[in-house]
Amino acid sequence: MDGLKLYSPLNGERLHPNADGLLDDGERLWPVVDGIPWLRPKEELRQRVIEVLQHGRRDEALKLLLADQDDFSPTPPPNEDALTELLRNSNLNLRKAMTALNYGPVGKYFAYRWCSPTFRSGLYLLEHSVPKGGVVVEVACGIGHFLRELESNGVTTVGMDIVFSKLWLARRYMGVRGPLVCGDVSQGPLSVAKGGCTVFCHDAFYFFPEKEQALRRMRTLAGPGGRLAVGHVHTTAERHAAGYRLDTPLYATMAAGPVYDDASVAAAWYAGSDLLPAGDDSPAVSWIEGHAVKDPIRFSAPDTYTRSPVLADSNLPAPPAEWWAEYEMDAKAIPVPVPGRATVTSAGRIVAAGAQVEELSREQDYRQGYSINLPDKW
Repeated sequence: MDGLKLYSPLNGERLHPNADGLLDDGERLWPVVDGIPWLRPKEELRQRVIEVLQHGRRDEALKLLLADQDDFSPTPPPNEDALTELLRNSNLNLRKAMTALNYGPVGKYFAYRWCSPTFRSGLYLLEHSVPKGGVVVEVACGIGHFLRELESNGVTTVGMDIVFSKLWLARRYMGVRGPLVCGDVSQGPLSVAKGGCTVFCHDAFYFFPEKEQALRRMRTLAGPGGRLAVGHVHTTAERHAAGYRLDTPLYATMAAGPVYDDASVAAAWYAGSDLLPAGDDSPAVSWIEGHAVKDPIRFSAPDTYTRSPVLADSNLPAPPAEWWAEYEMDAKAIPVPVPGRATVTSAGRIVAAGAQVEELSREQDYRQGYSINLPDKW
């Protein structure tokens, strides 16, 4: 993307390509593998990857980066045999690829994220913070669920995450086209020269140990006239082990805008209801910073879309039991049946009220969550 600049996370210098296709900050080289710059201050890994790249062993470099994890990974890194199979077998689908990467419960979360009510709180925030023809930089973008949805609706995107394998999946399996950068926003490894972009961070901000620093960097990244949308930030009111959660009043002191109960944001997507202020008992919160968007995007049903795997009439594999537990907890917090008008069977599938569903337009079907935008190799 024109205007995207990359910076070293160690000396802060602008990065430039050298003759080997690597990036140079004037003191050291940084790898670019499968078109994804890796800008993490992990010196031993950086040196190993650079060395094998300089000896032409690209697959070895790729395996080294695919095995790199964040500090909150609940599972050990993938083994050599699994990575070899992942790179050799082009027929693996997304779910099997995440199994090969040993994602564990994170893989189940990613596989069914489209079906979750919390995914729609993110879509709502984007519809109220992204202008038509705008640019979105998603921080902690994961495997690119929102990037895929944005690009399907004509938005220019940049994705950033600290885990290389997630970005690799975004490119290879999710079809994300925009630039992807492996780095930490709090260390400032990128900027977008064109001001006025939207910086988006969903279901991830609580992972930042230095939250004020991360917010400053994201505001700088958004630029003059830009916006920042932060969604589904877990609070201390919820039993959620990962990350560094704070209570609602502390988040309110950080946000440069009203802080909302995230369940009400999801409900606003489904039912058009008003956003509710976050309370001390809100399990998760959201907020938007910046001026209101005059001509915002509106997500619409893609050309091809798939019946949601949570529905009883879907021929797709159903979510696992642990996913359903979180789904039911999220759904209870939203004052409308989810998705749409439906009931849950004893087998754990959702049965939509048939006559009512038949009356839904294609667009309503999509916005109610009956059908979702799954990648071809899901």
